[in-house]
Amino acid sequence: MSLDPSDWISLATGILGFVVGCAGAILGWLGYSTSKKMKSTDLRIELKSLIQNARLELGGLEEQIIEGNKSRIAVLAAIGKYNSGDREVWEAKIATDNETVLGLKDSIPASFDMINRMPPELLENEIVHVRTVLASVGALRKSYSEAYAYDDTQRDHLRRAFERKIEEGKRIMGQ
Repeated sequence: MSLDPSDWISLATGILGFVVGCAGAILGWLGYSTSKKMKSTDLRIELKSLIQNARLELGGLEEQIIEGNKSRIAVLAAIGKYNSGDREVWEAKIATDNETVLGLKDSIPASFDMINRMPPELLENEIVHVRTVLASVGALRKSYSEAYAYDDTQRDHLRRAFERKIEEGKRIMGQ
């Protein structure tokens, strides 16, 4: 059986197609593998960045709780409510918030070693968790900012009342 030239062309084209197809499959697999590694790297970088932000925010929140407590205690003392239920409620809030902060700190990975070994699915879950932690920290920081603003308002009221008393005293002394 002899092959005519068109059969040889068909055979060569088929072999060439087979080789190109195999090469395409190999390159496709390599590309997929590379993109998967890049995605994992991107997720690790994002998670590490979020963890650093969460640590900074938690540190700031701890300072804000301390300063907020000093402010509220000073205001309560100035308005004569230091030994009242208001102080007890405030101290209970401080204790609860400090426990919450400790829980949030403990829920964040302490080192990056574990992150380097996580598969992408766990990295995604951890990113969502750290974003939730950041949202909780933001809500707590907002509540202390509002409490501090309230304390400032109380200080302004006290200052104005004190200034009125001084003016009243000057009027009385001047008569």
